[in-house]
Amino acid sequence: MRARGPSGCSGVPRSVRRRSRFVTGSARPWHDNRAVAAPMTYHHSCETYKARRHEGDDLEFEPLSREVIGAAIEVHRRLGPGLLESVYQRCLAIELEYRGIPSRQEVPVPLAYRGQTFADSYRIDLVVDDSVIVEVKSVQRLERVHQAQLLTYLRLTRIRTGLLFNFNTAVLRHGILRMRL
Repeated sequence: MRARGPSGCSGVPRSVRRRSRFVTGSARPWHDNRAVAAPMTYHHSCETYKARRHEGDDLEFEPLSREVIGAAIEVHRRLGPGLLESVYQRCLAIELEYRGIPSRQEVPVPLAYRGQTFADSYRIDLVVDDSVIVEVKSVQRLERVHQAQLLTYLRLTRIRTGLLFNFNTAVLRHGILRMRL
């Protein structure tokens, strides 16, 4: 058994114990690991809706991303959680059209392998103004595979900004993830 100091601790400085609690997530009981991973966790730039703003060339797409997020919030406010992904996708396309933002649905992404091209390998839910990919989900919680899917779409299309929406949340801002290559 390890000797304890006068304060009853195991000799580990309090600052180290606090830091380790943040790593495990026990210091924030309200945090349920829903797609709010820290931007430093991934090799690409990944942030949530309320996270910090980027500098430099990211400001070029910032207004468009905000408009798309605003449209998604409006769709979620009107419909609420619990519907199918396809319903949210169509309604988001209608909302974007209503706001005058050009978008395309079910965009095929060709995949080339050793000289052969597969035209309909993947389908992107929405491409907004040929500069933002939107992937719509209606799941209990966003998993890493959903982030990997959006990252794959970004790499294949060479579009730099992607938004991942999980409409199956009580408040949509908890289900928004922005990815940037």
